[in-house]
Amino acid sequence: TTNTIEFTEPNGSYAYAIETPISDGTGIQYVLSQSKGTLTVNGADININVSYTKQYYLTIIASPSNGGTVSPSSGWYNAGSSVTIEAISNSNFEFVSWSGTGNGSYSGTNNPVSIKINGPITEKANFTELYEITFTETGLLPGTIWYVNLSNGQSYNTTSNSIEIQIPNGSYSYMIATTNKEYSAQGGSLIVNGANLEISIKFNLVTYAITFTESGLPSGYWYVNITGQPSSGPI
Repeated sequence: TTNTIEFTEPNGSYAYAIETPISDGTGIQYVLSQSKGTLTVNGADININVSYTKQYYLTIIASPSNGGTVSPSSGWYNAGSSVTIEAISNSNFEFVSWSGTGNGSYSGTNNPVSIKINGPITEKANFTELYEITFTETGLLPGTIWYVNLSNGQSYNTTSNSIEIQIPNGSYSYMIATTNKEYSAQGGSLIVNGANLEISIKFNLVTYAITFTESGLPSGYWYVNITGQPSSGPI
């Protein structure tokens, strides 16, 4: 239990092994880079310096386990060292945040991020599942660009008749727009609750009121004909 161990031996060659690692509680250990060797006693005392390095255990996990991969693997790291942790989401998931505990840990949304191993640390990568939302439009001229703008700040556009997006559970509002100002469509709201959704978007021609006001006629009927439209009347 002291910092020296002494042997008294006659001249000769000896192999030795020094205990490593030595535990100092949960998540703490001391290790030697070289724990075995040989020595030769030849008429004189010998002093051998044994230098242990303190290490802490880093536990790194993905939550849920099928949400993605994390690096590096859980393991022992030298005290005071820096380690870069990274989370990569699987298909249909996205990375949300790190939840860390322990001296030098990190909690937040940066990814990848460097942590300082100042004690035993647990880092949990939080992933959230995504669901497919399909917006399908009708009424637009082929090749027209149209947009879906979500309340979370995401925006999507296409010239085809459908837009597919992936978002997590939650409540959203959306707006619909197009580069062809002759058409418009109403936005709305949606709730994602553990399932895919399909939303139909109907574009309509933008119409304006045209009012013909006559004066000078005696009481009776009069008509207005607009090219391509049925007659309006009698009035």
